Amino acid sequence: MSLLPSTQSIIERLEALSQRPVHITEDASLNLVADIKVARGNQPVHLLRYRPTGSTPADYIIAYQCGLALRVFETPPEQRADLGVCEAGRKQLADLLRDPKFPAMIRSMGDSLLLSLLTQLRSFPVGLRVDTWLHASYPDLRDLQKQAVRAQLNENLQSLTAGMAGFFPAKLSRSSLSMNAAFALHWSQLWNEPALTLPYKAAGLLERGENLMRIFHKIPADPANDRQLIDEWAFDLGIKGWYQFVPHAPAA
Repeated sequence: MSLLPSTQSIIERLEALSQRPVHITEDASLNLVADIKVARGNQPVHLLRYRPTGSTPADYIIAYQCGLALRVFETPPEQRADLGVCEAGRKQLADLLRDPKFPAMIRSMGDSLLLSLLTQLRSFPVGLRVDTWLHASYPDLRDLQKQAVRAQLNENLQSLTAGMAGFFPAKLSRSSLSMNAAFALHWSQLWNEPALTLPYKAAGLLERGENLMRIFHKIPADPANDRQLIDEWAFDLGIKGWYQFVPHAPAA
């Protein structure tokens, strides 16, 4: 695989910091654009998978995933943790789904809906930290970054239509859409494209996104503060206590 020097340097930085190699592979069956399974404990390698990108170089999505992993290893070992589902969160969502207005199929999706929301809570604020760093430090990745981010913005707009239709509990939908609004606000400011936030303003969600971005800018960007960032976004969204932090297994 031929990668830009910037991408290769980020991979090498992760390998040096974690003392483990990064194994990168295409995976056409992947539902996500990409993911990275960070080596924990005595696991020997980081596994980074991405969907085939056709003629578009994979540099940005590889750099982004490695950036997420770097923030894990730039955090003190005793603070490293994953975001996991907890019984309190399951109960909260189950109570919301008891409303008979929701079809049986939706009421049966509690665990998957909760996991999706928590994945967004884990990835959006920390992901914006990674994207801010990449944008500032690696100008040669910006075109690929913009292409990928625009695709995400368009996908989020489709979620806006579905979320406002009342198919899911309002608290669940508003939490997810508020994070989408924060995402759009971040890029609208960085690219000087105010129109990106207009759909969220029309839906009455922009203020929620602005609140989340105020938290984002208030908390120092050091990776050791990522847990606080997640907690404060969750508190603002009204979903703090819906998850638990699961410590990484220490190396033997």
